[in-house]
Amino acid sequence: MATTSTLWYLKNLPLYRDVKPYVVNIPLSHIPSGQRTNQECYPQSNIKFNNIRLSKSTFNLDAHGFEVSTQIPLFLNYEEFNEADKVRDIYCRGTPSSLKLSRKAKR
Repeated sequence: MATTSTLWYLKNLPLYRDVKPYVVNIPLSHIPSGQRTNQECYPQSNIKFNNIRLSKSTFNLDAHGFEVSTQIPLFLNYEEFNEADKVRDIYCRGTPSSLKLSRKAKR
């Protein structure tokens, strides 16, 4: 099954050779007036996304740059993934050790 969507891409501007793209992501009331971002983006429509659940074993990190891992334990239940503190404090802290185990990394 596939679906389509629109993605926004950063324009390849000469400015970005010397100045990194940025966005100030704090409330406007907390910053002096000025430029909140230097990003210029453009939309690309009809990007196709495929459901890879049935073919997840097709992908591996060495060949594709990513893989679908079922070895990483879900430290949270589904609803808890909506709680940023729990995701940061529990899931994100546990994921590196799980990845090291699954990749047989020494450090």
